[in-house]
Amino acid sequence: TDISNMENDSLLLSECRSFWKGYRFHDTEKEQQFQNLYLPDLLRFCQVWCVINVAFSVLTPFSTTSYDFSFALYLAHVPGIAIALGLLIIVSCFPSNRRHILFWVSAATVLTAASRGLLVHFQSEALIGYSLQDELGEVTKEVSDNKAAMDQLESFLGQRTIISVLNAQLAQGVLNFLLLGCAGFAQSTLWSCVLQPLVFLAALLMSPDIRMHVSVVPVRCAGMFIAYTLLLVRMRSDSLTRRRTFFLQRYFQVALGKAVESSRKADSILNHTLKNYMADGAGEIELFLDRFDKEDPMYAE
Repeated sequence: TDISNMENDSLLLSECRSFWKGYRFHDTEKEQQFQNLYLPDLLRFCQVWCVINVAFSVLTPFSTTSYDFSFALYLAHVPGIAIALGLLIIVSCFPSNRRHILFWVSAATVLTAASRGLLVHFQSEALIGYSLQDELGEVTKEVSDNKAAMDQLESFLGQRTIISVLNAQLAQGVLNFLLLGCAGFAQSTLWSCVLQPLVFLAALLMSPDIRMHVSVVPVRCAGMFIAYTLLLVRMRSDSLTRRRTFFLQRYFQVALGKAVESSRKADSILNHTLKNYMADGAGEIELFLDRFDKEDPMYAE
């Protein structure tokens, strides 16, 4: 088999598990060596991801302190902070857990997607209430007696607010996208890509305000599903390229080791053969000299 042919993956795939197993190598030691090659880069990116998420989750509530928002809005940011800090502590303070970093990264991204879905509910509710009571207080008073006008105003504000908040949370989801792209294709990251859009959508639909304006959800969630599908395709391609490179390097290292060992054995055999020949030659010379010594001592001198 020509293993240098980049189009020929049959030999590589015979060494790996199935797609649903993340193309892990059958050999556990080989798989661990492969993961260790990319662990330092993933660890640094994971730490940066945690710091950025904590910064966003902490600074966003403080940026709204001038508004009279409910405490629930600030409390809704706590899960995101806890998830990021938990992941940062696990991968930074407990080196033994780094061998399972792909699992921790996948779990953190899924939980973060769920918390962002809940944030859409709390932020939308707070912003709608603030708009009606403060920014449009006079307008609300004027139309409060007109139920049809009030319903239309609330519907308009609700839809615009939900679209704005939803787009903002989807934009922050790019961080999860980048982290998974750095982590690469594996069984846990595969399920993370599948579950993130689902848990985000489930968290959205838990909100009665969003269910009232559910028409704004399908297009954006469909875009999210498409984005993660494309990410999966890209991750699969990158993973196979990485594994192919690792497989070729390992193959040539083993072949080189065998060649060096064979050369060493050949040198040893050659040395033994030369020593035997030299010993035989020395014996022949001694026999030759002994014979001349016996026949004619003058020749021996």
